[in-house]
Amino acid sequence: MLTAFVVRQLLKLGLSRAGADRSAPWVAGLLIFALLGAILGILLHLYVRGEIKNHENAAAARVAPAHAEAAGERAADTIHQAKQEEQAHDAIQSSGPDTLPAPAAVAHNCNRLRRAGIVESRLPAPCRPGGGDGTQAAARP
Repeated sequence: MLTAFVVRQLLKLGLSRAGADRSAPWVAGLLIFALLGAILGILLHLYVRGEIKNHENAAAARVAPAHAEAAGERAADTIHQAKQEEQAHDAIQSSGPDTLPAPAAVAHNCNRLRRAGIVESRLPAPCRPGGGDGTQAAARP
């Protein structure tokens, strides 16, 4: 049946009847071979994709505890940084509105806040350029 189909197609291409009869089994064999190759390729792809998925799931299961631990550490770091920022703000502003702490203490605490990544708008007034009476603003590192 496949051979008859191939013979008809070869005749349409202009091959003689004798040539089509001789080459039809070879062409049909090549078509079957190509079809089997395609099927094998698809099956191989599906197998490899499943193996990759299994490997990814196993890797995710191995690193899940580390991700949980890292999340806990990030939370602890955030809390610690917020406490340090609050302490620095308190140290700068604790002496009241009329008197500021020593300029060296203000400069030190301003530098601590800048190293912690605090943006300029969140810095206390003495740390900003022109803040306080202008003498307390620390030099930028």
